[in-house]
Amino acid sequence: MSDSDMNGWFKFIPFIDIDNPNEVLGQAVPILSLMDKFGIEYAPSSKDQYKTLCLWHDDSNPSLSIYENTNSYYCWSCHTSGGVIEFMMRMMGHKVENCGGRWYNEAIEELAKMAGITSGECVANFTPPPKRKPEETLEFWIIRAGDEIRKHLQTKEGKRGFEGWNAWAESRFKRMDKMLDSGDDDKWEKAKKYYEITIKQIKGNK
Repeated sequence: MSDSDMNGWFKFIPFIDIDNPNEVLGQAVPILSLMDKFGIEYAPSSKDQYKTLCLWHDDSNPSLSIYENTNSYYCWSCHTSGGVIEFMMRMMGHKVENCGGRWYNEAIEELAKMAGITSGECVANFTPPPKRKPEETLEFWIIRAGDEIRKHLQTKEGKRGFEGWNAWAESRFKRMDKMLDSGDDDKWEKAKKYYEITIKQIKGNK
């Protein structure tokens, strides 16, 4: 690769620069994260599978299946299907072409940028981040803390001093919202500690 290639974006040639581009980019930018990026609502239909209204035809009932394990999609009505590359192509307003087409390459570049892959060297050395255990995420501990707070507000102790507990709960929820907004799962231990403190405060006042 020439020096000029490394000074910015080079043009991807999918079969040369990335082997199995849908698989590699699907691990780096999961299809559910793309759904979230574009503000598409979806609901679980079974394990590792989700459903939503098809984005590419007039759909009155959710017919688009999203498969988390394979980072792919399939519409049971219009039979539109593909991986993250085809999904990105369609969201960019392009028709899905054969591999190697201009819009296919542009979709790959967009996904690669989202994944932080900016050169052939990055592609060669790219290793998808390990999937976190649920208990090693902020969301896991924040949700647990929120559930415990809500439960407590429904107990005799919580109802007896509801005004004070409600104010306490509101301040906790504001703090937890800020933690979630950071999106930094590397701070999951801090969220766990916050959960443990919440439990102690609830038990200490029973």
